[in-house]
Amino acid sequence: FNDASFFERASWAIQRSIQQSTHWNARLGEQLAIFWLAMPKVWFSIANLISIFLLSFILSLFATPEKKWSRNNLMLSSLLVIIAFFLLWPRLEIFFWRTASAGYLQPLVMTLLLLLPFYSLRACRLLLSTWLSTTIFVLLGLLCGLSFENVPPALLPYMAFITYLHFKKKTEFRTQLGLIVLIYLVGWALLMTAPSTHARTAYYITALNIPAASLGYFFHQSLAVLLAFVATSTPLLVTLFTVLLINFYLKTGSWRQPARFYLLLVPAALCIASVVKAPYIEPRAFTLAWTILIIVIVRLTYELLQQLPERLAQVAIICLGISSVGIAGQVLADYLDYSRKVSWRTDFIMEKQNSNECKDGLTIQIIKNNSDIRILNNREDWVAGSLHQVSNYFNCKLRLSAP
Repeated sequence: FNDASFFERASWAIQRSIQQSTHWNARLGEQLAIFWLAMPKVWFSIANLISIFLLSFILSLFATPEKKWSRNNLMLSSLLVIIAFFLLWPRLEIFFWRTASAGYLQPLVMTLLLLLPFYSLRACRLLLSTWLSTTIFVLLGLLCGLSFENVPPALLPYMAFITYLHFKKKTEFRTQLGLIVLIYLVGWALLMTAPSTHARTAYYITALNIPAASLGYFFHQSLAVLLAFVATSTPLLVTLFTVLLINFYLKTGSWRQPARFYLLLVPAALCIASVVKAPYIEPRAFTLAWTILIIVIVRLTYELLQQLPERLAQVAIICLGISSVGIAGQVLADYLDYSRKVSWRTDFIMEKQNSNECKDGLTIQIIKNNSDIRILNNREDWVAGSLHQVSNYFNCKLRLSAP
């Protein structure tokens, strides 16, 4: 794509997206990944930066008490969110890996934006005040429904209950919210009934030799999912427990939160439970649960900082900020190093295209990863196990060098 025009890039992306959505993966994130892979890297970098800042701001709205929504308070909460990302987020690849960002970060931002009017009446008035804005949110609901297999069934009960409360109180937004819930459900139903979704599920059931569904299978799978969640989320869980203890010890009264805030824990639990039905356990399927834990941690930290002397609160924020900057530096170094190695391997394969080596079998090496998996999960195991697909992508027969 070095010299390709926008229309050539877009044409390739559309063709590839149609093929992917009809034969393998119909999720919106998969189509976004194809689009960004076809576009110049700088476009993705800008969109990704915007996505990270949007996510931080939206989470700050959830994490800050609605009565305290002000510029300074939201800036503080946004800063705490960003710090929490670097220090606690279990899989940082969704922020810095192009396909992971397209598949998880960007749809997550859209989903949380869709959820915001259900969480906050103030946001509801702001975002659903006209039928034009409601129409935009209805379309957003359809896209969000097409984004994840396990997030809509986790969020729909929460959204339906909030909508029920609006109908019970006969608020002016009850119809709009009900329509959004309905279209969100329709989008998810379209994703789950798509032929490509069934084909992909059937492939994994066969490839992974998954036994027929039974009580025994679901029991063992539930245990495996719970252990996987605890293993990947340990920093979040330990931090949550620690902040809770400090708040209780100082008697900050941080547990006095509105019911809608505590109800967010229900989608978190359902998100974890929904992974039991998946053919394999992908830690990134816990993304919604991680997000809600971040919201709770930031809310409790915010409440704690409000109770501390101003100077002590400033020192605490500075210390947390310095720690996160250190992690950010490590993240940057690891990703630059890995990007350099991948670019070298890609350029090497491209140079050999149409050569006898490509026809007979071009030898490539697996890139070793010394980074913490929380920071960088390089997916080289997938490259090794899917060499036929990688070969087709480069139109060059590839083989691995001996270890």
